[in-house]
Amino acid sequence: MVNKMKRLLFVDDEADILRGLKRMLRPYKDEWDVVVANSGDEALQLLDEKEFDCIVSDMRMPKMNGAELLTQVYEKHPHVARFVLSGHADTKPILQAVPVTHQFLSKPCTPDQLTNVVNRALNLHNLVQAAEIKKAIGQVDSLPSRPQIFSKLTVALTNDNTSLEDIANIIEEDIGVSAKVLQVVNSAFFGLPQNMTEVKAAVSYLGVNMIKSLVLSEEMGRSFIAADSVPGFSIDTEYKKSFMCAHVAKKMIKNREDSENAFMAGVLHRIGRLVLAQHMAQKMVQIMIEHKKKERPLSDIEIELVGATSECIGAYLLGLWGLPYPVVEAVAHCQEPWVVPHKEFQILDALYLAINLVHEFENDGKPEDINMKHLQKLGVADKLDEWRAMSQELLGSENE
Repeated sequence: MVNKMKRLLFVDDEADILRGLKRMLRPYKDEWDVVVANSGDEALQLLDEKEFDCIVSDMRMPKMNGAELLTQVYEKHPHVARFVLSGHADTKPILQAVPVTHQFLSKPCTPDQLTNVVNRALNLHNLVQAAEIKKAIGQVDSLPSRPQIFSKLTVALTNDNTSLEDIANIIEEDIGVSAKVLQVVNSAFFGLPQNMTEVKAAVSYLGVNMIKSLVLSEEMGRSFIAADSVPGFSIDTEYKKSFMCAHVAKKMIKNREDSENAFMAGVLHRIGRLVLAQHMAQKMVQIMIEHKKKERPLSDIEIELVGATSECIGAYLLGLWGLPYPVVEAVAHCQEPWVVPHKEFQILDALYLAINLVHEFENDGKPEDINMKHLQKLGVADKLDEWRAMSQELLGSENE
């Protein structure tokens, strides 16, 4: 089967930059149809006239900046993958673009960097937009809308004057969310010397991305309450497993932003199972019965009975909600991260390992069949024993 050529739209008010981009991407002329526009208005006109797979926009442009353009693209053409390519560090426009941008790229950007990021985005976009996913989702009468408190937080964070106190005030509007934040920050996973009782202090300690994860977790519980009616399926169990994976994945990554995104991916990676249990209960019962026989992988059973894996269904929903691209990618590929071309240990790898290490903990330390060739390729195979010991200690302290 021949892959359809992808159509990419690059937007910049500087003609020299657009010419340079076209030259840089000439080697990909058999894969990408590169179209350029020198203003937001021209870009929107082109999007109305033709189908595009991806838009890459400069941030600082006259009349309509990149954030304003991508906001309109998000509203009018939500299926298009959205990127910002900018050499300017203007905080306000960048924050304004956060809710509607899949990923940010900095100028100068090498051909390898640009093509790698865009290809990964398009592959993910194609995965969660595949006919099989749409068919599976088509059996769902209504997907939950983006949670309200999460949306309110995201909007607040587009304002560079938003303070920790403002964030805490939003969270405190919801008793359930406030309780979830304080419950997690005081859990044994963090090992604080004394309990934290103020939401503002918890926000400061946990960081905004982790707070978003907890907000989504609490609000998801309300959206999927009927899922508990499926025999043998428990939302509490799903959440417990998710949080265990989230804490283990977070510990494997040093960079704070990436570790917080790994935590978010861990919290949300089982959301597709909630969708199935809530909206396709009979199918979920069949899946669970077949999986108990332990004759075939769960993903094979899901594809046979539903048409898609629960991870892809979850990634589809998270993509609709506008979650960060690395989080959606990690959820989609958490069972087989090696299908995504990459050379360094990343969020999707941390989640893959965390899922396996949590399984080991639940099976009294019996080793899982972890793909060592993949870890060797990433240069982290020698860290597995260290991460295994870390996860056993971390999970053991929480279950004491």
